[in-house]
Amino acid sequence: MTAGEVLPVGVVAVLALWMFGAYNRLVALRHAIHAAWGQIDEQLRRRGDALPRLVQALRTPLVAEARALDAVVEAHAQAQAAAERVARKPTAPDALPAFARGDAALSSAIERLLALVDQQPALREHDDVAALLRELHDADLRIAFARTAFNDAVDAYNAAIAQFPTRLLGPLYGFAAATRW
Repeated sequence: MTAGEVLPVGVVAVLALWMFGAYNRLVALRHAIHAAWGQIDEQLRRRGDALPRLVQALRTPLVAEARALDAVVEAHAQAQAAAERVARKPTAPDALPAFARGDAALSSAIERLLALVDQQPALREHDDVAALLRELHDADLRIAFARTAFNDAVDAYNAAIAQFPTRLLGPLYGFAAATRW
């Protein structure tokens, strides 16, 4: 082989190795988003386990507020369905906004429920209710931390997609920007 023949082969080899490395990097960053969502999903399950038990424990003392309790149950069901869609593909552009709307509705319903509980201080002193409220609060704190890790993973992935020349691989292999929560 002459020098004139080696140069094009070398350029093609370097280009192929770069594409292979860039592709693997984007896949690893996308996997980090899935792993970060897994942490959120675990905490959503913890909150989801505590909410129905809390609502059930409050049904009798807050019988006059049945609509507020039902609103929590309904909002939880909607947020849970949206979370399951995100769990299947956290980088899907439409899944996370739907989840964010559902989670905001659930947070609003929970805040209303907590306000009702605060109006009756004796409820907070009840052992079952107090334990469930602590569990709910703990899950919300863990969700906030997991959300930060998720957003960091999304930022790293989006930054990698936006960089040149990696930006050229996005359309070629179907990499698209992910949505923050």
